[in-house]
Amino acid sequence: MTKQNKSRKETGLETKRQLANTAMTLFSTNNYESVKITDICKAAGVSVGAFYHHFASKEDILNEGHREFDEMIDETLAACECETSLAKLKALIRIQMTWGASFGYKYVGAVYGNQLIITDKYTTRVDRRYNQLKRELIEKANADGELRLDLSSRELSRILDAITRGMIYNWCLAEGKFDLCEETLWTLQSIFPWFPRG
Repeated sequence: MTKQNKSRKETGLETKRQLANTAMTLFSTNNYESVKITDICKAAGVSVGAFYHHFASKEDILNEGHREFDEMIDETLAACECETSLAKLKALIRIQMTWGASFGYKYVGAVYGNQLIITDKYTTRVDRRYNQLKRELIEKANADGELRLDLSSRELSRILDAITRGMIYNWCLAEGKFDLCEETLWTLQSIFPWFPRG
């Protein structure tokens, strides 16, 4: 790859990230439906053509946020000082909830609404890194004797997804008026005696 091509590639990635970050900010502070592609481009300082070079629609940007989350999750989890797989699972859920809450209920509500109408539901894909990591931690906890359940890692992962998604949905309905992370962890501790306390 020549220096000129690499520079174009880097510039393209920078533009894509700038568009995604700008859109996420606009979605967090405005009603998702009211944000137009031209608004995103104007705020990002790029052309509409550049937008369509990187994204097919503004809905694609919502999936992009989850892809960025998945890219950073391994590194973020490694920085946590967790001694057991269950402690890492709790940290993973804490990271997910903290990350979601950082964008605000308007953005998260838009993500949830979007997932109902698109065909590529990135958040539920089996090959999504977050989903893989969650199942790996459950399997390791079971193998290490931290869990003794008659459920497969896939079944327990689905149950955790149902609870965490329900908590996120309730948080959006309440317009972000409770601590998403703490309420979710408290709920999991209330339901599952094995879920780490503290």
